[in-house]
Amino acid sequence: PIYRLKMTAGALYRAELAHSLKNELGLEIEKTKDAFEIKGVSKALMDEFSSRRKEIVEAMREANATGADRAAHFT
Repeated sequence: PIYRLKMTAGALYRAELAHSLKNELGLEIEKTKDAFEIKGVSKALMDEFSSRRKEIVEAMREANATGADRAAHFT
Protein backbone atom coordinates (compact mmCIF):
# COMPACT_ATOMS: atom_id res chain seq x y z
CA PRO A 1 0.00 0.00 0.00
CA ILE A 2 2.77 2.51 0.82
CA TYR A 3 4.45 2.09 -2.58
CA ARG A 4 1.16 2.73 -4.37
CA LEU A 5 0.55 5.85 -2.28
CA LYS A 6 4.07 7.05 -3.01
CA MET A 7 3.54 6.61 -6.74
CA THR A 8 0.16 8.35 -6.60
CA ALA A 9 1.60 11.26 -4.62
CA GLY A 10 4.43 11.60 -7.14
CA ALA A 11 2.00 11.61 -10.06
CA LEU A 12 -0.16 14.26 -8.38
CA TYR A 13 2.91 16.41 -7.68
CA ARG A 14 4.09 16.20 -11.31
CA ALA A 15 0.61 16.99 -12.62
CA GLU A 16 0.31 20.05 -10.38
CA LEU A 17 3.82 21.22 -11.26
CA ALA A 18 3.14 20.88 -15.00
CA HIS A 19 -0.16 22.72 -14.59
CA SER A 20 1.50 25.58 -12.71
CA LEU A 21 4.37 25.88 -15.18
CA LYS A 22 1.90 26.10 -18.02
CA ASN A 23 -0.69 28.39 -16.47
CA GLU A 24 1.44 30.63 -14.28
CA LEU A 25 4.62 30.89 -16.35
CA GLY A 26 3.22 30.25 -19.83
CA LEU A 27 5.59 27.39 -20.59
CA GLU A 28 4.67 24.70 -23.10
CA ILE A 29 4.55 21.25 -21.57
CA GLU A 30 5.08 17.96 -23.41
CA LYS A 31 3.88 14.76 -21.77
CA THR A 32 6.30 11.85 -21.59
CA LYS A 33 5.66 8.26 -20.59
CA ASP A 34 5.90 8.91 -16.85
CA ALA A 35 6.26 12.66 -16.46
CA PHE A 36 6.59 15.80 -18.61
CA GLU A 37 9.20 18.00 -20.22
CA ILE A 38 9.26 21.71 -20.91
CA LYS A 39 9.14 22.28 -24.66
CA GLY A 40 12.34 23.79 -26.00
CA VAL A 41 14.64 22.53 -23.24
CA SER A 42 17.34 20.44 -24.89
CA LYS A 43 18.36 16.97 -23.75
CA ALA A 44 21.86 18.32 -23.12
CA LEU A 45 20.53 20.97 -20.75
CA MET A 46 18.33 18.46 -18.91
CA ASP A 47 21.32 16.15 -18.51
CA GLU A 48 23.44 19.02 -17.20
CA PHE A 49 20.98 19.69 -14.37
CA SER A 50 20.15 16.04 -13.60
CA SER A 51 21.98 15.12 -10.40
CA ARG A 52 20.56 11.58 -10.49
CA ARG A 53 21.97 11.05 -13.98
CA LYS A 54 25.37 12.25 -12.77
CA GLU A 55 25.25 9.73 -9.91
CA ILE A 56 24.42 6.89 -12.30
CA VAL A 57 27.12 7.86 -14.79
CA GLU A 58 29.70 8.03 -11.99
CA ALA A 59 28.64 4.65 -10.56
CA MET A 60 28.88 3.10 -14.02
CA ARG A 61 32.30 4.65 -14.56
CA GLU A 62 33.54 3.26 -11.24
CA ALA A 63 32.20 -0.20 -12.14
CA ASN A 64 33.52 0.04 -15.71
CA ALA A 65 29.98 -0.64 -16.95
CA THR A 66 28.49 0.42 -20.28
CA GLY A 67 25.19 0.20 -22.12
CA ALA A 68 21.53 0.78 -21.33
CA ASP A 69 21.05 -2.64 -19.73
CA ARG A 70 23.86 -1.95 -17.29
CA ALA A 71 22.59 1.57 -16.66
CA ALA A 72 19.24 0.12 -15.58
CA HIS A 73 21.13 -1.86 -12.95
CA PHE A 74 22.45 1.36 -11.39
CA THR A 75 19.10 3.16 -11.21
